[in-house]
Amino acid sequence: MLVRSLIKFGFGILIFALLYSFELKAQDDPMANFKTMNNSTLLSQNLPTHLLLGQNYSLLITIQNLGVTTWSSSNDDYKLALIDMTDNAYQSNVWGVSSVNLPYDVAPTEKVTFTFDIKAPLTAGRYSCQWSMAKGSQSFGEATPVSIVEVSGNNSTTDTRNNALYLTQSIPTAMISGQKYVVTVTLQNNGKSAWSPSTSNISGDYKLTPYYATESKMLPDWGIGPLVLSQPVEPGQSKVFQFEVTAPPPGTYNLQWSIMQGSNYFGDPSGTALVTVVGNNNNLTKSNNNSTFTNQSVPIIMETNQNYPVSVSFTNSGNSTWTKDRYRLVFVDSKMLPISINPWSTGYVDLPETIPPGGTAVFSFNVKAPSSPNSYSFQVSMMESNNPFGTSSPALQIYVK
Repeated sequence: MLVRSLIKFGFGILIFALLYSFELKAQDDPMANFKTMNNSTLLSQNLPTHLLLGQNYSLLITIQNLGVTTWSSSNDDYKLALIDMTDNAYQSNVWGVSSVNLPYDVAPTEKVTFTFDIKAPLTAGRYSCQWSMAKGSQSFGEATPVSIVEVSGNNSTTDTRNNALYLTQSIPTAMISGQKYVVTVTLQNNGKSAWSPSTSNISGDYKLTPYYATESKMLPDWGIGPLVLSQPVEPGQSKVFQFEVTAPPPGTYNLQWSIMQGSNYFGDPSGTALVTVVGNNNNLTKSNNNSTFTNQSVPIIMETNQNYPVSVSFTNSGNSTWTKDRYRLVFVDSKMLPISINPWSTGYVDLPETIPPGGTAVFSFNVKAPSSPNSYSFQVSMMESNNPFGTSSPALQIYVK
């Protein structure tokens, strides 16, 4: 009996020691809790905001796996799922699909694009459409923006199948009156008919024009008329419009563009750019640097001492031209101060090419993860002569394991 008691006591001590060692390991490892989490971020989606009754539309939603668990496609545990909205009692089946299976296994940091069709309802109205990753019935990660989709009948007098999707634009947000600036607007033909060049027939009269919600906004004159197409844009194709505008008299203006056929707007207009125009004697001419963060691709999970490629883009939203000898990318802290010694073994990143106002600089470079596991901040900004300017990139917390 004594021997059995001693054995039980010794076994209990062993279990306690093992549990205690596991607890210490979890405390030493800042990734311990993070490793059990599913996480994701939305990279892109192409959901139109105006649909025609009963029409089919192809959606592309790209998600990145930011967790540490591989999303398996061998069963239905991981999928892209429609998020039910309280303002839409029919959300579960209004689009004809409520979930989309993974096309393949998605490991941590990898991306996946879901391609599927939705069908617009047969009743006109405003409907919610929002998606996110889910495991079983539990959603996780970053969902797509809450999109309120307007579904209506055919109100076009020329072509019932016209539609356009806004993709990107580059418009300087600070201008000097009378000066010219480069503007770029990219739209995709996600309708059923080709956008034909202007001909004597009104059916081919497709063009890009400034978009105004009311007639009172028809002024000022930006020094450019409608941009007619020089060649057809087939369904599914994208068109990049690049042109110059002349800044109007000083003031603050909303600048927005849309595709038209004849005298009818259709599809998504571009995003609204709030443009501030000043006179030639304004202080903006003395301090004309400005930048706008565009996007970045940075792994948020790294392993110690490993090299990783990253990419960060900034748009020149000021009035000065960025040149290689004066402008560069720099790591900054939370107060936007340059960090000369950072944990990423990377100094200043040189400008890849000369960037005029309205242009976008894409910085592609390698970083080396620190040698100690922990959480580290990653934030960069444009700089001239040791002075950061414009908007910095969002501060990322990188987990190094």
